[in-house]
Amino acid sequence: MDKFQLHKAALESDYELGLKLISLNVELNQLDLDGHTALHWAVFRGDVEFVKILLQAGANPNVFSTDGVTPKWRARDFGLVEIDELLQVFGGKILTNENFDRTSFLVFNNAIEQALPKDDLVNDKAGNSVKTKTWWRFW
Repeated sequence: MDKFQLHKAALESDYELGLKLISLNVELNQLDLDGHTALHWAVFRGDVEFVKILLQAGANPNVFSTDGVTPKWRARDFGLVEIDELLQVFGGKILTNENFDRTSFLVFNNAIEQALPKDDLVNDKAGNSVKTKTWWRFW
């Protein structure tokens, strides 16, 4: 079986295959060769039903793509309100990491007169709100 069948199912909105693969306990949070999970692809497509299937099966809504964004960040950037709200219900956060190319996105989003989504704050073990960005630690 192809290693990224769940990703393919998400890209093709193949609900039957997606449910079959989930019943076989495929890895829900695996990044494909393009650096996305099946959930990222379902969000890209704006496929509310596939997003719901993946989340109900236990997909992590806060996995970063290799370009440094979570599915909720992408949903907010694309204006996918229903998916954004669904991800929120399952604990999804608007987050970016050190791989996010903020400059390129700012240039593009400014050209279309759209603001970038603002990162959510998360709590550390002591309950303090902290940003998750730590790019400066790598210098």
